[in-house]
Amino acid sequence: MELNLNSVGAKFTFAAACLLFAAAFEIYSLRQYLAYRQYTNLTIPGLREAMRLDSWNSEYAHLLGRTYLYQDQDFDAARGAIHRAIEMNRHNAHYWLDLANIDQVTGDSQAEKMDLERAQALEPTMPQVSWEVANLCLLRGDLPNAFNSFATVERYSPQLRKRAIELSLHAQPNVDVLLQHVPRRVDTLSSLLQVLYEQRNLKDAAKVWQALVSLRQPLNPDYVRNYISLLLVYDDPQIEQAQRVWNDFLTLNPEMADYASTGNLVVNGGFERDVLGWGFDWQYAKKAHISVAQENGVSHGDSRSLSISFDGSDIQDFGIFQYVLLKPNAHYVLRAYTRADNILGSGGPRLAVTAPFDRSRRFYTSDDILGTTLWSSQGGTFSTGPDTHMVAIVLLRNPPYDPIKGHLWLDDVSITQEDDQ
Repeated sequence: MELNLNSVGAKFTFAAACLLFAAAFEIYSLRQYLAYRQYTNLTIPGLREAMRLDSWNSEYAHLLGRTYLYQDQDFDAARGAIHRAIEMNRHNAHYWLDLANIDQVTGDSQAEKMDLERAQALEPTMPQVSWEVANLCLLRGDLPNAFNSFATVERYSPQLRKRAIELSLHAQPNVDVLLQHVPRRVDTLSSLLQVLYEQRNLKDAAKVWQALVSLRQPLNPDYVRNYISLLLVYDDPQIEQAQRVWNDFLTLNPEMADYASTGNLVVNGGFERDVLGWGFDWQYAKKAHISVAQENGVSHGDSRSLSISFDGSDIQDFGIFQYVLLKPNAHYVLRAYTRADNILGSGGPRLAVTAPFDRSRRFYTSDDILGTTLWSSQGGTFSTGPDTHMVAIVLLRNPPYDPIKGHLWLDDVSITQEDDQ
């Protein structure tokens, strides 16, 4: 349609219409501005005036309802304001959650249930909404719906995942039940595993570990490291489970395959792979005046060895050790190669096989390594007792606290069962 503005009357009419539109828009903008000014006061009179000035802004009604609810605890007024917000915008899940809170405190359980269902339906993957729904369901005693909502949190929010699992465990300590709700994913099951082993619940942690392994996917080393560490230092060490976890981890993470023991019971005995510092690989407890590193170009075997330099007096052991799984009542042969450079002291380093948590209980101890030597063989035979399932290979010295200086290299460490020789 074309406007004919050739006549004076038409031009006047058009100009008048434009002025009226501009004035109406100006008034509308002014009302919005004044409403916003009232809104920022965050008082009930101010919010009511904001609603009057901008009657189609649902947020003013929503905030008024929350103020009635949490400041004045006027539940009827709060419900009326929230209902007004919902009338203007039925698609905001937070409005329904606030309405559910009102119904919860006023005892309208059926209405609360419907409000929660609407909120969840509007934002089925929003962690913050699912978090609120889950907590309200816990208050209602509706555990299945609480766990299902927590499952959404666990799936989509790494920040809230652990807390959601802790609340679920508090409400339902039966892990077999929780496993029906926790998403079958590596990240969520790993968090459940972490919560359980931090609570020292190793029995249920073993069930979750089995569920993790059944996924047949690579696992995060951080969770596995802490789990194995707890299994080994627990008051009653869970050696069999620790070995199972270690082997499962190596199987599920193909890049770790070289850390599996084949023939030689010592893991990474030639130090060709990077030392992990946990599990059944070599570990190092940092000591003052001792420097430990893997050194290229100095080796007895392939290309690397372990280099230990020391310049201090307070040295009982050198912080280097590895846990090795053995059989009870069996005979073994320890072999290793060392190289020394100007090691001076009343007693030099000694390679020893000890009880894992008691260095004074020794199955084998080598002679002192002193002076300067080329690569030389260390080792001998030893036997385990009826209760021995694990030992530790360590570097010790005797006497323990006299001054000692020098440099030692260690390479090609092995333990084999004597019958296999």
